[in-house]
This record gives sequence, structure tokens and C-alpha cells, in this order.
Amino acid sequence: MPTPAPKPSAATSPAGFESKKAARTARTHQIQDGHLRRYIAPKLGERRLQKLTPAALRLLFDHLNACGLGASSQRQLHQFLLTALGKAFQLELVTRNVAELIRPNPPKRREESELAAFTPEEAALFLAAAHTDHRDEGFVFALSTGMRRGKLCGLQ
Repeated sequence: MPTPAPKPSAATSPAGFESKKAARTARTHQIQDGHLRRYIAPKLGERRLQKLTPAALRLLFDHLNACGLGASSQRQLHQFLLTALGKAFQLELVTRNVAELIRPNPPKRREESELAAFTPEEAALFLAAAHTDHRDEGFVFALSTGMRRGKLCGLQ
């Protein structure tokens, strides 16, 4: 007698995830697989897709905030859940897409701390060390103007 197919869960491959692998770039698949393994599976575990609730997703996003996951990564993870659960809805594995009811709420950007600047003594030590290098004019220019490295590299 054949064994019944396992019930779809949040930790097992979400609807269509593996079947769409060929349609995505390798990097996209790698990122989404990482989201599934690192964030979705540990928090939602073996919960059946039909039993997935907005409260469970809210707890997931609260956990992501506590872990310090950035806004962009949270948006990517939310989009992944939207797509996977939308596909599950099309396949009639779930009665609704609970990801449509929840939005990630990442914390606001951290206040940027003030950049550390050389003290006069540190600047003198830096210049003394820079004079031993054949590119010392560039170091002196960088120190005197305060330009960022990218801008300095763009100069000809």
C-alpha cells in the first residue's frame, strides 16, 4: 500500500519553491533558500500551511527585528512568503494567503554615529608614516581635504 504524501508545511519546501528553481538565477535561489532555512523554518517549524496564521507571521517578523535583520532583507523575505503562499493558494493548499495580511515592520534606521576624526597628534603620526610611501601626496591630500576613499579613487 503506498504511503500518503506528507502534508505541506512552512518548513518543508513552500509551494512551488523547488519547481521554480530553474526560472530564477542561482543567486536568487540561494538567497531564498537561505531565508527559508535560517528564518522561516526555525520559527514556523513544521506548522501546516493551513494552520499558518497572521499572528505566527507577526511573531516571525518580531523575531527578525530582534535579530537585527535589515529592512531590505525583511522585504525580500516577505515577498518570498507572499509568492509562496500565493502559489499555495492557487494550488488550493491553503484557503487564504496570510502573508497579504501582514507587513514587515523593521525598526527605523539606527542613528548614525559621528565619524571618528584624527586628533592633531594622530594626524602628525599618519603624515610621518605616509612620507615613507611613494604615494604620500595622495595621503596628504586625503587628510587635508577629508574626501572619502571612493571620491579619491575617482580623481585622475
